[in-house]
Amino acid sequence: MTIDHHIGLETSTSLLHAYDFVAREHKKMRRSASMERELSGAPSAPVPPRQTFDFYATTFNLLSLNAAIVEGTMRSILSDRVLGDRRAAIERAVAEGRTGPTSSERLVELFHMNAELNGGWENLKGQYQDYLDMKMSVIVPSTTFEAIESLFTLRNVLAHGTALVAPKDKMEDDQKDVYPFKWQTKLQRATVLLERNFKQGTIFANLAVDGVPEYFWTETQAFFAAIKPEFPELPDRVIKTVDKIADFSFGYRNFG
Repeated sequence: MTIDHHIGLETSTSLLHAYDFVAREHKKMRRSASMERELSGAPSAPVPPRQTFDFYATTFNLLSLNAAIVEGTMRSILSDRVLGDRRAAIERAVAEGRTGPTSSERLVELFHMNAELNGGWENLKGQYQDYLDMKMSVIVPSTTFEAIESLFTLRNVLAHGTALVAPKDKMEDDQKDVYPFKWQTKLQRATVLLERNFKQGTIFANLAVDGVPEYFWTETQAFFAAIKPEFPELPDRVIKTVDKIADFSFGYRNFG
């Protein structure tokens, strides 16, 4: 019996490098917007957050990459823990003279395959709770967890390239059969969070604020700061990614 017959690539680390590149492009756009305002003779006094729908071009990419980095890193952590348990089970089997896995060992192997191959944030949260008895919502501060949940809500819409729909006015429960109601329900958490932080009136206007990607990145760093102490024996490849996330400076060159 053996499980050490594969090679792998930590894609979340590569995605972090891609995020670094797009974040620098985003910051260039922010500087350009500031220069245009100065050249136009606009007041130099403090102004509300910069808002231009041109920021969608980089913001949507950054949100999608951010969510993939969080999910990929958390999946690697879980996969490593399950893989460690499988190795320990095989070592016990060899010591006992067994040549095949028990039914419980087969279940662990099946769980390991499901953890690596069945994607999705909701699945991953459930796997952490089922296998490690760990609820992320308990470990992570509530405001940070709310931000991460909203990040994945937005990613799920952006990843499929579907239209983003929101009612002009809040719809009541008796309007459940009206088309925009389901969108209102789907985006409720993200809509409330963005409005609380950026106060531009609609989800579309809030997503156009230049500070949105950096806000979600800061919350991502807080998320991993809360998660890391729960796993004192992470493999080097995962530690490197988590440390890079912690040390990342948004909009600056972080990697050579």
